[in-house]
This record gives sequence, C-alpha cells and structure tokens, in this order.
Amino acid sequence: MINQTAKKILKALSFDGVEVEAFRHMADLKRLDPMKIFYKKIDEKIYNGSHAVPIRIFFPTEKSFRESEEKKHNIQDKKMLLFIHGGGWVTESIDNYERICARLANATGQYVVAVEYRLAPEDKFPAGLEDCYAVAKTLYSGDFMLNIKPENITLIGDSAGGNLCAALSLMARDCGEFMPKRQILIYPATYNDYTENSPFPSVRENGTDYLLTAGKMQDYIDLYARNKEDKKNPYFAPYIAEDLANQPDTLILTCEFDPLRDEGEAYGKRLKEAGNYVEIHRIKDALHGYFALGIKQLHVQESFTYIQLITEGTKHCGKKKTRWRKLDNAAKLYSAASNKKDTRVFRFYCELKEEVNPDVLQEALNQTIETFPTFLMVLRKGLFWHYLEPCNLRPIVKEEYKEPCSRLYIKDKKTLLFEVTYYKKANQLRSIPCIDRWHRSDRIF
Repeated sequence: MINQTAKKILKALSFDGVEVEAFRHMADLKRLDPMKIFYKKIDEKIYNGSHAVPIRIFFPTEKSFRESEEKKHNIQDKKMLLFIHGGGWVTESIDNYERICARLANATGQYVVAVEYRLAPEDKFPAGLEDCYAVAKTLYSGDFMLNIKPENITLIGDSAGGNLCAALSLMARDCGEFMPKRQILIYPATYNDYTENSPFPSVRENGTDYLLTAGKMQDYIDLYARNKEDKKNPYFAPYIAEDLANQPDTLILTCEFDPLRDEGEAYGKRLKEAGNYVEIHRIKDALHGYFALGIKQLHVQESFTYIQLITEGTKHCGKKKTRWRKLDNAAKLYSAASNKKDTRVFRFYCELKEEVNPDVLQEALNQTIETFPTFLMVLRKGLFWHYLEPCNLRPIVKEEYKEPCSRLYIKDKKTLLFEVTYYKKANQLRSIPCIDRWHRSDRIF
C-alpha cells in the first residue's frame, strides 16, 4: 500500500493541464543517461510514403551486435519486440526510452525495435498510427535487415503506445496485409473521454492524486484528435470498436492507482468475449508510468515475468494467477539491491497426494545435502560486500510456521540461506536469491 506521506507528495505533484513544450523538456531529461554509451543499438529508417520514420534497433547481447556490424547474423528464428513508446501522443521519443528498450532487450534476450512516430499537436491522428503501421508492415513482411519470422514478432507499447498497438492490430486485421500474433499493452489508453462522463470508476478514483490525472488525459486526447469525429474512430479509441474478433494473443498490464486501469481491463474483457486469448494482470500498488523505473523495481520485474511467458508462447489458460516467478526468470531479473519491502525469498511449493511424512522428508533432505554440501553456507557482511561462509549447521525439516515469503537472512544471525517446511500434503523450499548466484538452488530437489 502507498503510505500517507507518499500520498501527500503524489497529490502535491498531481496537477491538470498539459504544457506541450514544458512537458517535452521534462521528458528530454531522460536523455541524460550515463549508461547510454553502453547500449548496443543502431539507427535505421523505414518509409511511410514520403515520410522517413526513424527506428532504433536494440540488441540483446554484445555478440548479436557485433554480428550485425559484420553482416554475419542469421536471426530468422530469433525473437523481436516492436516497441511503441508512450507520452500521450504528444511527448517522449526513442531517445527518452533508450534505457527501457535496452533493458528490455537484455532481460528478454530479444531484439527490440523502437519507433519514432510523429507526435501531436504538430501531426495529429492518424499520422503517428500510420507511421507505426508502416514500420510494422515492413517488419512483418520480412523486407528488412532483421529478417525475423512474423510469428516471432510481438507488438508492445505503454500508455499511448499501448493505444497505438491495439489500434495497429485492428488496422492490420482490417487491411489484411499482415497480422501480429501477440501484443502486449502496458496500462493502455483505449477510450476517448476522461471527464466525469467516463463510464470507468478508475477515472474518478485515481484521476486526481496519482501523477497522471484525468485532466491531463483529456488534454492529451484533445491535442491528439483533429476533431470530434476522430474520437469516434475505433483506431483512435479501440475500446469503442464494434468488432474485436481476430485479434492477437494479448497481455494487458494495468496499475492499481491509474485512471486508465479500468478501461484497459475492460478492453481485455471485450477482446476475450470476442474469442481472443487474453491475459490481464493488475500490478498491485503501481502508478501509471512505473515501467520506466528500471529493471530493479519490483513492479517492473513482475511485468517482465508476464512478458517473458507470453513471448515464449506460455499461456495460463484461465488458471488462477500465481504471484511466484519461474526460477529462470527470477534469477535473471531479481534486483541486486533490495529495500525493506523486498523479502529476498524464492519459494518452491509442492502438494502431494498424501500427507507429508516429516521423517521421510528429513531423510531426503539429508541425502540431498550429502550430494550438495556447498549449500551449508551462511551469509556474512564484509566491509564492502556480502560473502558466503561455510558452516556446520544442518538443515532441519519443520512444520510450516512462517508466512510464505518471510525473511530468511537476518543481520548478525547465523542461519542457513534456505529451509524446508511442510504442512499436511504440502512441502516447500524457501531460499534467498544469493544461493542461486553461486550454487544453482534449483538443484536442491
């Protein structure tokens, strides 16, 4: 939950009105990124008629970047994220989104192509959308240096970028020139009204005190549209489309404290009712724009887990959402630095057909430790960093007595970095991330 102090600060920073030039200058501060010299990227252009649309390609590894320079890469079977940035159709650029795109490429192992579409109010609807469509058409047709198979390309965008992704998918279906297989909509704008007349409660609940206000959204909408008729166009506001059939597999991520929350979720429900595969995940305690906060932020880590799963073709098929991450994703994305809310715990849970016999479970644990004695370690804090110290402690199976992700490492207390517990038919292994960094904790069981 957001505490009272944070709420007061957020309220003070939440104001209506969009001053285009001032907002653009504020957005441009993101360009002052000292790490940008390390990002592996190249710039290209794709033409929308006579207009050259700049794109920036981010490479997942140093090797893939070198191969592109040497024209040695054969990446047809690789994967790509076609990224469309947010900013209310008015601000932001691929320069401002460099950190996001570079981290996205590195964390997912996929190529990321970011689109520099034209912005309002200089170029109103549908100029930006047509730019995105032209880029997507080129990439999906294979008529590009990254000749990746169409089925391996995923549309992804945040906020206004989520709007453009959804609209692009509708346009692709209607034009019949190509069809995305997957789309990822991160807190997307899908409607056309942010006044008191909005049918979505989140506009009133979250529209004044959480940075992005309903007033700002209405200003963005008015700057983007040429006239009132534009706002009635489903390519402008995908939620109002009468026919949502034959759309890509869709992942929608919304924020708990976001005026766009309900319209994003409602759009997902309409897609599902139309026969499409849809996953909707609400990120607890998150604010609009959290995706730009960096990979170490827990909301971003949770989002990357969902992104990784859907781009790998993994579907939940209506199963209840789990809050636990797959080990391979968690180990890759888990932050090195933690805060007080970070429990630093992985949990692996197994339910049996019969009640757990603690003696048998203890014997299995004893045998496991004989095979992997290096797990008998405690975490110690040195002058500059933490280190692992061998110990003679023996792990003891215990009946479950703590919250599922309570802390294991306690400062100045000599304890193992994992524990095995049971309760009736269930048993679980809990460990902290540092075990995985040195010893591959997934091999204990």
